[in-house]
Amino acid sequence: MGRRRRRRKTTASSPAPTSPSSTNTPTTNTTTSKAKPDILETPKRLITLDEVLARFPDTEPKDIRSYKPSANAGVQGVDLSLLDLDKLRRMDLSRQAVDDFALVARMGKRLRWLNLAHNSITALTDAKKLKKVNVLNVSNNKLASLSGLSSMYNLNALILSNNELAGEVFVHLRRLDTLVISHNALTKLEGLNISVDLDKISASHNKFTAIPDLSENPMLKELRLGHNEISGLKPDVLVACRGLRILELGHNKLTADDVATLIDAILPALPEIESINIRGNPASKAATRMSWLPPSLPQRPRSALPTVARPRQQKPPRSSSQSAAVASICLATTLRRRPPSRHRPARVKTARARTSRAAVVGEAQAWR
Repeated sequence: MGRRRRRRKTTASSPAPTSPSSTNTPTTNTTTSKAKPDILETPKRLITLDEVLARFPDTEPKDIRSYKPSANAGVQGVDLSLLDLDKLRRMDLSRQAVDDFALVARMGKRLRWLNLAHNSITALTDAKKLKKVNVLNVSNNKLASLSGLSSMYNLNALILSNNELAGEVFVHLRRLDTLVISHNALTKLEGLNISVDLDKISASHNKFTAIPDLSENPMLKELRLGHNEISGLKPDVLVACRGLRILELGHNKLTADDVATLIDAILPALPEIESINIRGNPASKAATRMSWLPPSLPQRPRSALPTVARPRQQKPPRSSSQSAAVASICLATTLRRRPPSRHRPARVKTARARTSRAAVVGEAQAWR
């Protein structure tokens, strides 16, 4: 009995035999769990702090306000070390190799002016980090949507020309002043009703079939919609834009009825208009024969304007006073038709200026 108990104790205390299969299983698991080596990615070409400081050796880091690398340097973004430049406000990365907007948006609240033209950006990733940017130029890229743009609510000027935008685009920016979105494939532009300070819209070379809704943009001065497919003008389409000075509707599909609506209904509601272009439309041949002048200059009613060019007549030689009168009229028309300037003060017409112009025009009409 004692021997049997001893044997049982020894068997209980002795370790259990391990099979060769059980000993091999962990080794097989370790070999199979090993991950394959990743393919080495080429490092991004980022602008570092040392590179910027080497560019301005005689300037303190706290005084650096703008930076632009050499053209075609292959820059793809900025390094986080640039956050040490507290006063860096302007950055020009045009004609580089930027394809990820997030690598530039990491600058955060530093930037106020950003130029990313002529790159390969496809989306505005992490645009919400650039909340204090006032001017953004992303022209000549590969943008197909504007998602995330509304988070940049401090934008004053936005340049989106020569991208891949198509269909309907929603631009919802309250402080927007200038919008350039030409050379795309847009058919509709929405969200401009909150941009009450909008001053310029350039949307030529698109596929618009009608003028966008501008009923909430009374400060608009310049509207360029050439090379589109606009037709069927409505009489009240620009009734709210009484300060409009430049209207570009060339190379559209305006018919003779549209031109009549433009002259009889739209232009009388635009007292500050200076330049109108409707060339390249189906009704352009009839429209070019209409000698139209700004409404501030004395002229015959628009309904009495001739639609057929009059034959040239032999005129007597001009006297010195007549030549001076015609020169004054040409100068006044030229000054009135020059491109508007944002910094030019508003013209104040005095009674003396009005009487002198009326006298010059009356003398010229008497000479005719």
